Amino acid sequence: MKAHEAIKEIKKLLGFKAEFVAVKTITGDQLKWEGDLKEGTPVFMITPDGDIPAPDGEYQLEDGNTLVVAGGLAVELRPPTEEPVPIEEEEIGMTAEELTALFDWLFGFKKQYEEMKSELEAVKGENTELKKRVDEFMAAPKDEPVKSKFVENERLTELQRAMQKVLNNR
Repeated sequence: MKAHEAIKEIKKLLGFKAEFVAVKTITGDQLKWEGDLKEGTPVFMITPDGDIPAPDGEYQLEDGNTLVVAGGLAVELRPPTEEPVPIEEEEIGMTAEELTALFDWLFGFKKQYEEMKSELEAVKGENTELKKRVDEFMAAPKDEPVKSKFVENERLTELQRAMQKVLNNR
C-alpha cells in the first residue's frame, strides 16, 4: 500500500469526507469520481437532479484525455493523441478547377446581391422623400379650386377648324 492510499484509508476510518475530483468534458458535461482515477473507480455524471452513474461511453475531457466508462466504472484513461483524427472526405465529383469556378460564380452572386441591396436602399430613400413631398402637397391649403387649362369649347372650335381645312383642301 502506498502512502497516499494509507492516508485515504485512515481518513475513511476517522470519518473524514471523501475528496472528489470533478472534470468537464468538451461537450460541457461534468464528471466526478472519488480519489485517484484508476480502472474500476466509480464515475458519476453531475446533473441538476443529482449525481448519476456515468453512462457507458468515451468522454473527451477538457485537458485532452479520453475517459472510457462502462457500467458506471472507469475502464481506461487515454492521454491526448498527438495525431489529428483523420476526417473522411466524401468525393464530390468535381475537379479543383470546377470547384474554383463554382466559388467564383457564387461570389459573383454575392457581389450582385450587395449592389442590389444598396440600390434598394437608395430607392427606399427616394420613396421616403417622394412620400414626404406628397404629404406636404396634400396638407397645403386649398383656397381656390384648380382650373383646368383645357376648355371644351375651344377644343371643339379648333377641331372644327382643322376639319374645315381638311375638307377645303380636297
